[in-house]
Amino acid sequence: MGKPGEGAVLGIVAGAIWGGMFVIGKSALERVDAFHLTTIRYGIAGAIFLALLWAVEGREALRFDGRALRLWLLGSLGFAGFNLLAFTGLDHARPESAALIVAATPLATAFILWLRTRVAPRRAVLGTFVVALIGVFFVVTHGDPASVARGSVGWGDALVLAGVVSFVFYTLAAADFRDFSPLRYTALTAGLGWLTVAGATLAVTLVGWSQQPSAADVWAVTPQIAYITILGAVVAVLA
Repeated sequence: MGKPGEGAVLGIVAGAIWGGMFVIGKSALERVDAFHLTTIRYGIAGAIFLALLWAVEGREALRFDGRALRLWLLGSLGFAGFNLLAFTGLDHARPESAALIVAATPLATAFILWLRTRVAPRRAVLGTFVVALIGVFFVVTHGDPASVARGSVGWGDALVLAGVVSFVFYTLAAADFRDFSPLRYTALTAGLGWLTVAGATLAVTLVGWSQQPSAADVWAVTPQIAYITILGAVVAVLA
């Protein structure tokens, strides 16, 4: 299988995992809010990424090579932006809608590349775009287009979409780090992005917008955290 085929398979793997992640993550939000859930999730995932990077590429790969600020900004966009927006949106949206919006990440990527490069996809590809968008629209609206006017498609879905767009820009920015392996780019940005997640969580907790979960709450959703962390964060993000 050539690189395009491998890329397609990995994209499908990521989309499939993220599809299940939002159904499972929705139940975790009943006990732990989006900010604390993301802090826990990427505290663990970030540590795994950095440990993998050290083991695979050595300690030298942990250097920022003078690009710490840009890596932090991209990590904040990709990890804080995507996860805080998407999981906050998930708390106010149906999990199947959120899952489908996130599964359409390759579609969003193609559209953004089209806008950036001014190179239109082939007609056959454009046709699949239209079919995919129609499918997403009818699932999100319960098959009732008039529901948009009635407000049944809410701001939760919009936040999930904003999170997807954030992650697309983060992913496309990897092309500027051709001297980094995918693992190195992911690990460094995830570690730095977690600092933004943790800072945002501390801020909303101090001002009373979020409540720190108890140890019992976290323990109650440990299986969900395991799925969204190991599969949803580590495996799918690397894919």
